[in-house]
Amino acid sequence: MLDTIWHVSGTELDIDKFVSQFKIDADSIYRKGDKARKGKIHDQSGLSVLVSENLNVSEHLKEIEEFIHSYKSAFILLKERGYDSCFSMGCTVGTKDQFTKSVGLTASQLGLLNECGVSFEFSAYPASDDE
Repeated sequence: MLDTIWHVSGTELDIDKFVSQFKIDADSIYRKGDKARKGKIHDQSGLSVLVSENLNVSEHLKEIEEFIHSYKSAFILLKERGYDSCFSMGCTVGTKDQFTKSVGLTASQLGLLNECGVSFEFSAYPASDDE
């Protein structure tokens, strides 16, 4: 399984205005000053959005590209204001049927991420604690 989540954060980011302005359906929102995990306080505001969850690599990358085009003006605003914007892609590994073929981003896709100021990270997660 592949999933990609869009993380946005910024010290001076008015997250409520941003979500409203771009009609973003966020999975989670936090505000500067809110209590975070382990008793810490958030020093910035941000959000997380599930961009794609798919078993097929080609379809997954297509969904990411479509998401970027749908919210391109939001990405550009974040870039212009210096806020952090990152796609975090993860996959589960552990059993033979869970391994995915290589995930390759084309030069065009990398260029689009760069144009929009979006960083990219990839993580692999164990399918279960037993393996």
